[in-house]
Amino acid sequence: MDEKLAAMIAAARVNPTGELPAPINPMEAMAALNSRDGFEMTDADQRVLTVNPAQLAGHFLIDRDGIIRWTNLEAAEGLEGLGKFPAPTELLATAKALVGSRVTASRLGQ
Repeated sequence: MDEKLAAMIAAARVNPTGELPAPINPMEAMAALNSRDGFEMTDADQRVLTVNPAQLAGHFLIDRDGIIRWTNLEAAEGLEGLGKFPAPTELLATAKALVGSRVTASRLGQ
């Protein structure tokens, strides 16, 4: 990781799940949440973290025809979004809305 990105990550403050007392550095947040959950990183986890500490996640809802209907990208609006993911209620509401729009379009012959 280059020095500029490392500095940006170090300067960011996150509390992705609301479980921390206050937003903190993303690496400190990861360590605190891992400890809270009883998660211990393996040697393989450490190697991945060393090579690419900023690996991000993406979520997609894809319809049965293979068309991507919805996306959510971690930290899309900035590093403060690290570790923030859609809540189950958001995913369900989105899926229901997409199914509803397909049913409506189907009834209209679209």
